Amino acid sequence: MSLSLDNVTTVILAGGQGSRLEGVDKGLSLLHQQPMIETVLAKIYPQNPQLVINANRNIDIYQKYGFPVFEDLDTGYLGPLAGLYTALSQAKTEWVISVPCDAPDVAPNYIASMLKHAENKVPVVASIDGRLQPTFSLTPKSRLAELRAYLDNGDRAAGRWFKTQHCISVDFSDHAKHFANLNDAQAMSEWERQT
Repeated sequence: MSLSLDNVTTVILAGGQGSRLEGVDKGLSLLHQQPMIETVLAKIYPQNPQLVINANRNIDIYQKYGFPVFEDLDTGYLGPLAGLYTALSQAKTEWVISVPCDAPDVAPNYIASMLKHAENKVPVVASIDGRLQPTFSLTPKSRLAELRAYLDNGDRAAGRWFKTQHCISVDFSDHAKHFANLNDAQAMSEWERQT
């Protein structure tokens, strides 16, 4: 039996430094004259309206979208795992499902497909052609202590942490285009040309 949406919070991870965009806040970068986070919201909100945003800059702008905005509990831009840790710590639900702010074409079946694989409080991670996509994950709050220990050890690699947790991998190879990350100006321009 799949996990109920009532027990899942969606977090949009928008807390990065935008290092490949010369420091520009990726979530607020424009695609077709619209902030990228608005495109992500349009795709993910219908799948689960219980939603929060993880951001470390421009908090007032993100708050205007009407969802709770959580800054990383750890300072220093420690990456997506720090955002996930923050969301798990703050969420009122037992599970958190994540999407990055720079993936504007989230698959319409993303959340439903992930929830079908939730079992025994084991993290679930999307994969494409056998490669984990760790910013697309479904994680139980029960793994908070393990994640805290990993971060405290100075580790940042999200894929490696999920492997240590013996995560369940969900194959989205047939929907790979929905998991494209636009992390630089060239990728964003190419996406605009194709959409």
